[in-house]
Amino acid sequence: MRYADMTEERKKREREYSKRYREKHKERVRAYDKRYKEKHKERDRAIQREYYKKVKDTEEFKKRIKETYLKNRDKNLERAKTYRKRRVESMSDSYIRAKLAANTIAKPKDFPQALVNSKRAELKLKRLIREKKKCQNKLSSCQQRHLKSSQFSN
Repeated sequence: MRYADMTEERKKREREYSKRYREKHKERVRAYDKRYKEKHKERDRAIQREYYKKVKDTEEFKKRIKETYLKNRDKNLERAKTYRKRRVESMSDSYIRAKLAANTIAKPKDFPQALVNSKRAELKLKRLIREKKKCQNKLSSCQQRHLKSSQFSN
């Protein structure tokens, strides 16, 4: 019997059965879904492309995109900020290449990996020196405060 031809009560029973089955056989269902998606990947992409071609220039689509952007603006900005911070901290290849390409006409992909590795080593060294100076400045200011406080206590 086709789902469309079923009564509401029968549809409800079928949904409940399906839900129980999926809960009971999670791994099997997950594996099947994965195989199915892999097998039909190209067909699904073609369907998505056709749909996008149809709706991309409609006012409703543009309005929905704008609403989604405005609704998630803060979340997306925060996510981008976190991503940039992680790139800088981890010194990813893309970050190093962007640093090398800054203020030049070269593109990030133009730099060989050996140069990227050298720049990464340079930046690590600069960070280490900066941290060392920070620690020394903190230490000297703490020592100066300690000396001033000890002078007043005498």
